[in-house]
Amino acid sequence: MATNPNATQITPPRVAIIDERTGAVSREWYRWFYSLYDFAGGGTGILPVTSGGTGLDTIPTNGQLLIGNGTGYSLNTLGVGAGISVTNGVGTITLANTGVLSFSGGTTGLTPATATTGAVTLAGILAIANGGTNGSAAPTAGAVAYGTGTAYGFTAAGTSGYFLKSQGAGIPIWSNSIGGYIVDGSTPYLDWGNGSAVTLAAGRMWYDGSTGAWNLGMGGGNITQQVGEEILVYGKASAAITDSPLQIIYHTGVVGASGVITFAPTIIGLTDSNSIVGVATESLALNDFGRATVFGTVRGITTNGTAFGETWADDDAIWYNPVTGNPTKVEPVAPNIKIQVGYVIKAGAGGSGSFHVEIIRGSTLGGTDSNVQFGTLANTDLIQYSTSLGYWTNVTPASVINASGGAPVTKTANFTVAASENWLINNKTGSTCTVTLPTASSWTGRVLRFQNYQAQAVASASSNVVPLTGGAAATSILLASSGDQTTLVSDGTNWLVTQYVPNNILLLE
Repeated sequence: MATNPNATQITPPRVAIIDERTGAVSREWYRWFYSLYDFAGGGTGILPVTSGGTGLDTIPTNGQLLIGNGTGYSLNTLGVGAGISVTNGVGTITLANTGVLSFSGGTTGLTPATATTGAVTLAGILAIANGGTNGSAAPTAGAVAYGTGTAYGFTAAGTSGYFLKSQGAGIPIWSNSIGGYIVDGSTPYLDWGNGSAVTLAAGRMWYDGSTGAWNLGMGGGNITQQVGEEILVYGKASAAITDSPLQIIYHTGVVGASGVITFAPTIIGLTDSNSIVGVATESLALNDFGRATVFGTVRGITTNGTAFGETWADDDAIWYNPVTGNPTKVEPVAPNIKIQVGYVIKAGAGGSGSFHVEIIRGSTLGGTDSNVQFGTLANTDLIQYSTSLGYWTNVTPASVINASGGAPVTKTANFTVAASENWLINNKTGSTCTVTLPTASSWTGRVLRFQNYQAQAVASASSNVVPLTGGAAATSILLASSGDQTTLVSDGTNWLVTQYVPNNILLLE
């Protein structure tokens, strides 16, 4: 687009406006007026932008403004954003805030401060309800926040190994003491105060300063175990069990799937002393799981004996009664098993007593002895020790009598006297019969009788035979004379000839 010349730079002509020759406007002035005409819009009546106009012939409405569009001007009102309103009036434009009409920190406790470079800065203390502390205290390293009732405060930094201890409504403190229980994290150890007044509860542990015992609350909260002073067994009740009055418990089987034994109150006629387990320490219904005391003290039970028709006193020994199946203070008599289950500590009624459990099982000869082995026992059997077997065994009376007297035994060669041989006849021909006698020290008082059927001497293999007339021990037992007889008796050292009867003498009565 052609650029109009600057009107201020067109110099007016220096000639007369009317040409005297033509009587018309002179050419110079015509050209100058035409330039003004063109500059002013060339007859459009609209002064162009390039000539300092608007290029518009529209009368603006209220609030319209000339807004450049890149090539000229457009008429338009102001646009509005959120929270802003525009009111166009006659010759006026009014802008107003229709969004945020006021500003407050609400319940946060924060309030607006003076705006800085257009930014709104909040100041104050953030309330607890909005995630704050309602306080301005700065915690030190290792401090822990606590409530004051209106705000949060901070503890001091704690000592290494200490724990935070409540002071009720006061400020918590760092401590190594829990109401008398001292925790030392550097050594370490625990000190416990006296818990003699502690109430029993399952899973609770306390120290009883009055007895010096550690206690554990067990079972369903009805068992107090004194640590190191009691032994309990866990099992399944094969019959209902009542812990008071005193009740003896015996083994009835096992539950392999559960890994426990089964037990029940003792019954009449038990014969196996090893079946007694202990004493009931809690009441159990049929098929309930629970515990019995194998060793230690059961408290809070009835121990006066009234339930069993007896009167018990402190320190009474109590036994299993195989006749009734109940406890008794009367020691059973053979052939019943004898099992002492313990003794009364405090004889009391109404669950006020206590009982010390200590099973003492009466022994059964041959039951658990390693040097006794019985076969089938018969009436009047005797007990005899066998050096060859190495243990005591039962024998018939006849076998003992026969061993001391026995039937005569005839020998036709050198021989060793057997344990059961006492009458011995020599019938060896051709030479002396040599006899190995029993060791005298093992057979003190044993009697051996020899008789000769041959005219051959009978001699001991060792010099352990003292002659009838006394003197040093030699070997001669019988002379080489048929029909001679002699009696030897052991004195624990040698065999003494106490009688010698030749065949060729006359015995007179």
